[in-house]
Amino acid sequence: MDKMDKVCRAYILPKLSEDLDEPVYVEVMDASQGRELLGKLKKIISYVVEDYLDSLEKDKIKDVEDLNNVLNEIVVTLKWPLFLDPIPGVVPSPSILIKLFIRNPRYLDENLGELLINEPELYKVVMVDYDHEKIRMLQEDLYQILRYPADTRPAANSSSLLLHMIVTSAIALCMFMSQYPRSGLNWLKQITTLRLLSLFHDVGKFDVTKWYEHEELSSEIVEELFGKYVEGEAKEVVTKVVNMLSSKEEDALTKIFREADAMASNIDRLSKYFSKYFIKALSADEVTRLEEVSRSIGKSLEEAYKSWDFWKKVGFEEVKALSEKFAKWASRITRDNPLLVKEEVETPIIKDALLFRLDVRDIQKYIAVRDLRSMCGASKIIDLVTMVIVPAYLITKIGLPAENVLYFGGGNVTFIAPRIIEREELIEKVKEKLNKKLSKELGISLAIGSSPLYSSFAYTNYCIDSELAKQKLLDVPNRDVSPNIMYVCDFCGEDYAEKKLEGGRLICRLCYVKHSFGYLVHFKWKLARLKGVFKVDVPQEEVTEHAMEYIAGMSVDALRGRKYEEYPYLALIRFDGNLTSQIMATAISITDAIERSIRIDYASKKALHKFLKALRDLSAEDFARLTLGVMYVGGDDGFLLAPSYLAIPLAIHIIREYYRSMGFKSTISIGLAVAKPKHPLWELYDAAGYLLSECAKDSVRELVTKLHGSEARASYDFCGGIAFYLADSGAMTKESLKAAIQSLLEKRLTLIGNQGYRISPTSDKRSLLRLVSLIFNDVSLEGFDVANLLSTILTSVEKARKGELDDLRRLLRDLRNDVLDIMYKSLFDDDHLEVKVVYAVREAQRSSHDRRHYYKEILLKLLDIDEALLPLHDAVQLIKIVDGDVKGGFVR
Repeated sequence: MDKMDKVCRAYILPKLSEDLDEPVYVEVMDASQGRELLGKLKKIISYVVEDYLDSLEKDKIKDVEDLNNVLNEIVVTLKWPLFLDPIPGVVPSPSILIKLFIRNPRYLDENLGELLINEPELYKVVMVDYDHEKIRMLQEDLYQILRYPADTRPAANSSSLLLHMIVTSAIALCMFMSQYPRSGLNWLKQITTLRLLSLFHDVGKFDVTKWYEHEELSSEIVEELFGKYVEGEAKEVVTKVVNMLSSKEEDALTKIFREADAMASNIDRLSKYFSKYFIKALSADEVTRLEEVSRSIGKSLEEAYKSWDFWKKVGFEEVKALSEKFAKWASRITRDNPLLVKEEVETPIIKDALLFRLDVRDIQKYIAVRDLRSMCGASKIIDLVTMVIVPAYLITKIGLPAENVLYFGGGNVTFIAPRIIEREELIEKVKEKLNKKLSKELGISLAIGSSPLYSSFAYTNYCIDSELAKQKLLDVPNRDVSPNIMYVCDFCGEDYAEKKLEGGRLICRLCYVKHSFGYLVHFKWKLARLKGVFKVDVPQEEVTEHAMEYIAGMSVDALRGRKYEEYPYLALIRFDGNLTSQIMATAISITDAIERSIRIDYASKKALHKFLKALRDLSAEDFARLTLGVMYVGGDDGFLLAPSYLAIPLAIHIIREYYRSMGFKSTISIGLAVAKPKHPLWELYDAAGYLLSECAKDSVRELVTKLHGSEARASYDFCGGIAFYLADSGAMTKESLKAAIQSLLEKRLTLIGNQGYRISPTSDKRSLLRLVSLIFNDVSLEGFDVANLLSTILTSVEKARKGELDDLRRLLRDLRNDVLDIMYKSLFDDDHLEVKVVYAVREAQRSSHDRRHYYKEILLKLLDIDEALLPLHDAVQLIKIVDGDVKGGFVR
């Protein structure tokens, strides 16, 4: 059989081509690229094995148990770092602690609340041992390895080879555990053999020239990777796997592995859908060509799909074209996409396994604390629970291999377990042990849903989500009632207080854990990193005491001297994916779902990373402010605090970059609430949530559905939604915000709460950039230069702090005066919109040669004649947000 020299990878969820700035559904990788990736993978695995041996102070792996443990560490090293650090160089992802918890399962027996705030080993891992640059390079290598396909056939080549091998192992282990009861060392030896075989069975495919005889190369690679590190019983396992990979003989383990391999590929379903449904999307000539080739090898098209000979005769260029067409066809999230429609009778494809999902209940309520440190601590605890504590519990206490923890994020963990661990038994273990422990020690409650694994992964997801929804509605967690009703916690306002903090505030046990952990991760660790890595010396005492004021833009000197009368504006930003559940629920396989979860997390964090880098290059202190303001970023969710003068460029940038990173196929929306830093934090958070869900996301739902149902293209016609509001005085609550917006809508002075604003070109009457262009003329989405916009704003802010009036401040002042002049204009108590428009037209004619007035620009960019709208109130608010009301600001 002729050797291949290149391989084709398809993406059902398209990726971004950085060079062309367009979505890519297919890419070609040649032999040299594959060998380079193999070299990177070998290096990573060698590092993991050597690190494990160093931790035990051993030269060789002798015991089967140690070999099994090192396989756990290999899997977590290959998967967990794919979830990026929230702030590179400053805040590592909680996932770095997974090895520590696996190596020290005793941590799960201790009081978790006390562990988080008192365990010095956690601090050592995060602050001393963590090498940010080394992890960054590891992450870059892993993302490159992730690109390599598991198959060459159209549709099947949409899976990552790395993830395919991990999922194959997870399924194989479920099958083995269900068929063979646990019994002693030989059982563990069999398990370890099956894991090593499954995890590396296709590793030889990285050399595409040996694709058709990859088993022999896989055998050699396993020997190369593990042979020099093992002896004794561990050596016996490695030798057996080497022989199994190079031999055509089948025993019980090989049979299980091969069945699991086919199930992980979902090859039967893909061949059926390719020949039955996708074929209808092809031209008559393409269909004729495929049928002729299938007949030439004596097979039907469905049978031929599985044959290497068939695709060899079809030819690489046609395979590439078909791969791209299939990816585009499959990417449509519509009711008529057969890949997303369940069969008339769905039967499980694996009788020996169940898919489970653990979901954290009431996340918003959990972080609803009236204190910055506690709120930050709460969000970090949820991350730690889903990325570390629950996976470590499943691995060390339930006995699941690391590869069976499939993916996590957004407050949930998805894993696959063998049926021998009966559903009721596993649920009971989670409820009675893990759930009780988390509830008592961290105040977190889990819901658990499960489903058989069907050929339609979308249907599997539907079954799990339905069970979770039912459980959350009907199964209300018990809460102990304390007779101590005299001292209520000042932080959550619900539980009874057990401690009194310095300053006299009362605090309950759970809020104390959140508060203390928040102090560690949000102030102590962040400030130490800012000073040690970025040479930004932010005094801990002043900033800890006045964090909101500092983040809003106040100088350290002002905080020290308490010499301030005016506070700058603080922006609270919340973002969330638009119908991201559709993106996850419509994955066509487990590997597809895992990769999508990784890419969603990557897109949101990478967008923030790029903004932080641009900001750091311009202003070290504002970089420190935003670093302290990053409360949570993970999956498609985010919660940030920032000086308001950074909020608009930050919002546009994050929405645009997320959209691009997701291949122009998925979007997020933002809710932006702005107030003075003394504003109650929880109410501001709640207001931003209202703006996000009720105004921004609701207004773009139809556009999102259209985007999901169509082929991705390099267009900035719609990138996401945004809603914003600024409160000058009083508390911005959800109720007061709703009333204010309704009043403004009746006066036709806002788009918030109507059709909302979109991140789209200025030609769109609902575009935020149309509003922004009143201030910055050259802002466009296609060539959006966030660094240039930041430079303009930060230069002006710095001058304003010195009491200087630059061109931007003059523009903001004059523009605001003109907008307010129009907005408050009435005629004999008649303040209808028509009066304001007539007045603005007259003033535009009068001041046509006066560069201090902007009546004409206001009418041209804001007036929507068809809808009878003139969002003057939005313009005033935007001006104030950009100005920031920093010391010496001239917008009053």
